[in-house]
Amino acid sequence: MISLLLSTYTQAVIADKTDLIGVEESAKKGLFGTGKVALKDKTNVFALGDRIETLRQQDAGVILVHVAEDKSQKYPYEALFRSFNLTMIDNASSEYLFIVEFFATDNEKMAADLAKSVFHDIFEPTEKMGLMTTKQYVDNSYDAVGILLCIRINTQLTMELQRRRVPALEAYTNATNMLLWPRFQHIMDLHFQSVKKMAANKQVLASVRDVHPHYGFFFFSLTLRLRFDYGDLD
Repeated sequence: MISLLLSTYTQAVIADKTDLIGVEESAKKGLFGTGKVALKDKTNVFALGDRIETLRQQDAGVILVHVAEDKSQKYPYEALFRSFNLTMIDNASSEYLFIVEFFATDNEKMAADLAKSVFHDIFEPTEKMGLMTTKQYVDNSYDAVGILLCIRINTQLTMELQRRRVPALEAYTNATNMLLWPRFQHIMDLHFQSVKKMAANKQVLASVRDVHPHYGFFFFSLTLRLRFDYGDLD
């Protein structure tokens, strides 16, 4: 299922390792160093746009693979991330609560420990697949916006699990966070370093003629918005 889901993944403009705030398009070299500019709308690379709707969805919002295939629909990665993980926590919640009720005893701690053990045996393969898929995306992504959206989605799902009193996926959501946050921080470090290098290059600064707001301004403002408006700040 997840392989079919990921086949619907696409973005109109995908950030790569050369798409840094301090690297202007005019500074990029083309094939064989000819100086040909590889044009890309960097405003779209760093824009939030409609992608924020993934955080605002109040309904289930699960992507149905057969519907997506029939309509040839494509989705940004964070939408697929949310769909897969939301489906998993819904199924995991039902399974965990059933196990707790089925193995209920007068000794609540023993019953809870047994329920977690049984749940782990059932869902461990699914958890491993989810973490592996997230890692494959994260390791090759330079999309700070998409990764930060996934972090916020993971926070929302963690809070939902707490509301449902389902602790069985705590290790999974923590592990997911540990995949997302370091990569986001690494990408942001690359942006900061690129800006520092640009600021130290007098030739580059002297060539700047644009007076419109730089896409870097919008990029950093949207990251602050996602941090302050959605979820905690930890």
